[in-house]
Amino acid sequence: MNVPTSWHLVLPDGTFEADPGTLPTALAEALRAAPPGEWVTVGPWTALLLATLAIPQDPDPAPALRDAARRAAFVRWLDRERAQRLTLVDGLEHPGDPAQPDNHHRH
Repeated sequence: MNVPTSWHLVLPDGTFEADPGTLPTALAEALRAAPPGEWVTVGPWTALLLATLAIPQDPDPAPALRDAARRAAFVRWLDRERAQRLTLVDGLEHPGDPAQPDNHHRH
């Protein structure tokens, strides 16, 4: 099983982390071949591979997906129940509701 990795790189003007697949191919190959901590220059790029970091992976996305589905189902249920149980009384509508004829008055 391949574990996704990120490289912690040092450049002449700063540091950053990057997926090796997002780097220019020649630079990534040179960094893989260089001994740890050695500066590499390929074309216009100069970099030093400081560390290789494993990207933590959630082993099973199902619990998060189930939680999201539960929240969505609850919101749908709540909206449906509110629509069935509430009755607006004439004259007591919210004053900002543009569907009401007197929507511009203030309390």
